[in-house]
Amino acid sequence: MSLPAEAAAAADATGGGATAAFKVYARLIMECEEEGIVPLRARIADSLGLSLPSVTGTAKRMREAGLIDFGAQRGVELRPAGRRLAIEMLRKHRVAECFLAQTLGLDWAVAHAEADKWDRAMSDAAELRLRALLGDPAVSPYGNPIPRVGETEWPLPAMREATSLLHAALAGSLTRHCRVLWLSEQLQGNAHVLTQLRRQGLLPGSTLSFELHGSSVLIDEPQRQRTIELPHGVAAGLFVDVIH
Repeated sequence: MSLPAEAAAAADATGGGATAAFKVYARLIMECEEEGIVPLRARIADSLGLSLPSVTGTAKRMREAGLIDFGAQRGVELRPAGRRLAIEMLRKHRVAECFLAQTLGLDWAVAHAEADKWDRAMSDAAELRLRALLGDPAVSPYGNPIPRVGETEWPLPAMREATSLLHAALAGSLTRHCRVLWLSEQLQGNAHVLTQLRRQGLLPGSTLSFELHGSSVLIDEPQRQRTIELPHGVAAGLFVDVIH
């Protein structure tokens, strides 16, 4: 179970600390929105390793607190107050990732998981100091845009226009080119995959030539005289801007 899951499970089990659980759920719902995924309660339960009744119970308390509404097909939708909370948690989480990876030198493969210990406890004053120390970063170490303080509209329109590498490969049969924008939250939570991506140079900002090849997406690197095969599950977590 991941650290956000542990926090959510602890709050659900005790009936207290609901604010911590609300923060975990709000951030997860917003991350789904960023990636174009419908935040179904079943999907939240799967992501957090919790039972559906447990997630539904917390979701009901969030609805009573005015943070979410229940949508179609057992989905959830952020209300304005919930959206503000979700944006705040995204911002603090990604600022923590920047500090851990760039200032403390924590390994890229584990900074995301470590930041899960920081974001819910980070005060506004600590966040402000960290942002100043880091030079007010615009993106996380994984390429994810960081909301500005006071941001109310999220995800940004440009984020909604991004597509996954897998979707881009499925959309065309010829070799195409793209620029990697950011990594999905699922990939960020997988230290082994992150290590492999870094070793292969598949980092935010890199430009790739790609094509679909059966159950894989082929990445062609003629300069390095090699071809990389990415499983569909990994390709689905690389968000890209298709160049041509």
